[in-house]
Amino acid sequence: QKAMDKVESQLINIASVVDEGWEFNIPIYQRLYVWSEEQVKTLFEDLHTAYTAKKDLYYIGGIITVKNALKQNLYDLVDGQQRFTTLWLLSNELKRDLLSFTYNGKNLRLQFSIRENVSEFLTSIGPITKVNEASNDFSDLIQIGKARNLIIQLIDKHLTNESDKQAFSNFIFEKVKMVKTTVPSSNDLNKLFEALNNRGTQLEHHEILKARLLSFIESVNKRQ
Repeated sequence: QKAMDKVESQLINIASVVDEGWEFNIPIYQRLYVWSEEQVKTLFEDLHTAYTAKKDLYYIGGIITVKNALKQNLYDLVDGQQRFTTLWLLSNELKRDLLSFTYNGKNLRLQFSIRENVSEFLTSIGPITKVNEASNDFSDLIQIGKARNLIIQLIDKHLTNESDKQAFSNFIFEKVKMVKTTVPSSNDLNKLFEALNNRGTQLEHHEILKARLLSFIESVNKRQ
C-alpha cells in the first residue's frame, strides 16, 4: 500500500518542516484569514509564556494536509491554516533562524492558491497603503495586515533586546510542536472540508490535539 493511500500523523516542529523541505498551500476553497487581533495576541502570549517558563515542548495544535499533486513536498492545508498562517507571520517578523521557515530558498513556504494579491503581499510584507476596506478582493489582506501590525507591537513590547529575540526565535524553531495529519488525495475532500466546518460545537484545540496525540502514541507503541 502506498504511503499516501492512508492517513498518516506525525509530531513535527518547524525544524522538521525545514529539514523535509515541505511547503504549504492554502487551497482556493479555504476561507480567508479571519483571526481577530485577540486570537493573534493570545497565541503570541501563550508562546511567550511557554518560552519564559523554559518549557521543553509547547504543543500548538494540529494541521490536516493533503498532498498536492502539482509539486513534490507541497501540501494543501485543509485544517489549521489560521494558526499556521499566524505562526508564519510571527516567524517572518522575528526572522533570524525562522527565515528558513518563512522561505524555502526563494519560494514562500506558505502559498495561497490563485490569490496572487496575498502572495505578493507576503513576499513584499510591506505596510498596506492602497487597500479599500470595503473591497472583498482585499479583505484577506486587511486581516493579515492587522495581524502583522499587532505581531510587530507584541515583539517590541515583550522582547526588549537582541538576545531575547534570538532565544525566542530558537524556542519557536525547536520547541513548538504540532501534529501534521496527511489524508489521501483520493478521499472526498469536499465531504472532509464540509465535516470540518460543520461539526457543530467546535472542539477546543487541546481536545483535538489530545485525541490525535493519544492515537499517535498508541500507533508508536504498536510498532515497538
